[in-house]
Amino acid sequence: MILREALQIYLVKFTSEDINDRSSEIATEIYFAAEDEYADRQFKLRVTHRQLAQELLKAILDYFKIDHSNFPKLFPLNKKTNEAIKKVREGYCLNRENTEDNLFNGLGFHIGSELLADQEFNLIDQFLRDNDSDLVKFLENKKTKFDDIKSYRWISLHTVVELEHLDHAFVAAERAIKYYKGKKSVEEVHRLIIEGFLNFAKLQKDFFGNILK
Repeated sequence: MILREALQIYLVKFTSEDINDRSSEIATEIYFAAEDEYADRQFKLRVTHRQLAQELLKAILDYFKIDHSNFPKLFPLNKKTNEAIKKVREGYCLNRENTEDNLFNGLGFHIGSELLADQEFNLIDQFLRDNDSDLVKFLENKKTKFDDIKSYRWISLHTVVELEHLDHAFVAAERAIKYYKGKKSVEEVHRLIIEGFLNFAKLQKDFFGNILK
């Protein structure tokens, strides 16, 4: 009896919003992709994808016999690349107020990044295999410091995982729409998410257009 009364008093302090909030259910679908960035599930290793990217870059420098220490000077980030990095930060709402518009835009931006990343990595993989098969063979055989993982792993891994991330991103969007209780209509929410998606698509188009130039 005492425990029940204490629990009732405790719950009175919470509002309906506190009890019914579903933000973490939405966030967990976004964090699925983020968690993946800190492990290789196939090899069951806590190796980050950034580390895999670094291993790839070092191996490419070795293949072309480029001194690692000279790389930043030989290949500095140009203005367009820095602009793209800034737009990615903005797209993911870094250092921005978490308004409804920004959050829905960011959700669409995330969906775009996962969908187009799958195409991006598969295109890169195919391009390298068609145009420099010797480099690919070198990278596929060059060891890294992570057990059996080879230097090409960063590319090969991302030709498969992005669609799984995309599935979770779609679930996040579905839940965001389902649980939303604000003043916007469902159509407005859809528009904001699609707007974020298109923002990423334009960013990627401009970025790769700059590379090709």
